[in-house]
Amino acid sequence: MALFLKFFIISPTPYKFLVLLAVLFCGNFDSLAQQTTYSGELSVQAMGGTEEQLPFWMHANSRGRFTEDTHFSGRASGTAVYDLYYGGLFEVGAGGVFRNGSSKKFIADEAYLHFENSRIQATAGMKQQKELYYGLSATNMNMLWSLNARPLPGIKVGTTSPFYFSRNNIFGMEASWGDYYSGSIQEVKNVKVHHKSLHFLLNLQDKWLLKGGLRHFAQWGATTPGNKQGSIFSEYLRVITGRQSPSGPNNHIGSWEGRITRKYRNSSIELIMDLPFESGHGAKLGNLPDGRYGIHWQREEPEGLFQAVMYEFYSTMAQAPFEDYLTHHAYTGWIHKQEVLSTPFFNFHTKEWIIDRNRFSAHHLGIGGEVSNYYNSYPYRVLFTWLNSEGSFDLPQKEQQFFAYYTSRLYDEDFTLDLQLGAELSSLQSPNYAAGVSLSWHFSNF
Repeated sequence: MALFLKFFIISPTPYKFLVLLAVLFCGNFDSLAQQTTYSGELSVQAMGGTEEQLPFWMHANSRGRFTEDTHFSGRASGTAVYDLYYGGLFEVGAGGVFRNGSSKKFIADEAYLHFENSRIQATAGMKQQKELYYGLSATNMNMLWSLNARPLPGIKVGTTSPFYFSRNNIFGMEASWGDYYSGSIQEVKNVKVHHKSLHFLLNLQDKWLLKGGLRHFAQWGATTPGNKQGSIFSEYLRVITGRQSPSGPNNHIGSWEGRITRKYRNSSIELIMDLPFESGHGAKLGNLPDGRYGIHWQREEPEGLFQAVMYEFYSTMAQAPFEDYLTHHAYTGWIHKQEVLSTPFFNFHTKEWIIDRNRFSAHHLGIGGEVSNYYNSYPYRVLFTWLNSEGSFDLPQKEQQFFAYYTSRLYDEDFTLDLQLGAELSSLQSPNYAAGVSLSWHFSNF
């Protein structure tokens, strides 16, 4: 067991997580599990259009499964959930993706162990984030932490639900702590990522929920030619306290977050605000009004032609040149596997290895719902985005772009069949249109 843990922890890779999953699947959980459920999915997707590269929303926020030149992909995944006698659950899952295009053909999509109960949760491995806001957001949870890239392998612990300081559930908190391994970026080896968050909540009569706090990320601990890594423990203490390392610079970024939710009988409305920063100047709100501002409405029950509506406004035009969002001279940028971890309105140039779009403003609208008959429901989503970009400080370039995307379910019986349509209009390039279909087969023992 000691040798196995050493093999797993010293240099964690997606394939070692798969080995760990295989060991666990072969184990016996009957003594702990009250009920075990299994589920899986096999899917294939084909896309094509007027240009070699796909329109923006046909590859952005695809969890790293598609790139601009992916026209065919297949995915297989499976999970096993053990409901525990004493409450809570234990879950294991794995999945892989095959795709064509210029990027790596086969990628590990997920490989994780997960535990949760009513209070806390813990995850080890690579686990995809839960999709929020009915899939209508241009990012997901946070402006700096989207669904654009593959999940980082690592360990995360946090609260499952708010921890309230009194019995009347008025004042509470949520927190999370995670450490991940991002691999290498050219000559920068063994990049590590630290993440933590702390939010306080005010619950008023179960109708109003006010939430505010801080989220912190850091890229650290990498080795470069001519740079020796210092003590891991001392480096880590500096990272978690937001300080720089004497043996090499760390890339610290963060955001202030605010949420106001009003609950009604059958729906809810949420106001959203993320204020990013990369320096003390930004942390003191010196870069206002940069950030993400949004409003989201959603029905509580899945019914009706209109299930959810979301509008978001993004702006990064007030940043100072010394902030230069998401760029870093040592770590290339806030990326993982050549995909930005933030909202995909930021862009990483894979040939120049630089963040070439981090000064922009954007209006984004998402609408989702379903068309139903007596037997089945057919969900749909529509996304519209107007992006006004000025490139970056190093590579200034003005461009106006419009992105549109539509997806809907066409068939839902023994298998599901979905349609995707995308469009991208630009002031600098010719129009780009594309269409795609996705065929999926789901199976489970429940």
